Amino acid sequence: MTNAENWIKTQERRDNIIKGRADLRAVSRAEYLKEYHARPENRAKRSEHNKVKYTELALYIESFKKKCVICGYSKCKDALDFHHVVPNDKYKTLKQIRNKKDIDTEIAKCIVVCSNCHREIHSSKTHE
Repeated sequence: MTNAENWIKTQERRDNIIKGRADLRAVSRAEYLKEYHARPENRAKRSEHNKVKYTELALYIESFKKKCVICGYSKCKDALDFHHVVPNDKYKTLKQIRNKKDIDTEIAKCIVVCSNCHREIHSSKTHE
């Protein structure tokens, strides 16, 4: 289905929604989108889109993990964490951020440390 055909079909659905509500001349965008996303076929499309988008963002975040800045550990990227140098400067966790610009801003506030060094930092122990 082309974009034009899809647009026409969408407009026809919107017109049917409006016709079904004699007391309303127009349906608000929020109401229309709520009804649109409630349809099973649209929910499935959205779900697949989100999976792809979040996988891309996760890979983007992982690309910043090279090695621990304290001990140099680099064997396993899953064992590397982002540590906020200034804890009160934290906007959101990286998993909660949904665009690359905000991810870049948040990562600029962090250092990459391995799990062991991260725990030592938070337990206030010093490195020997």
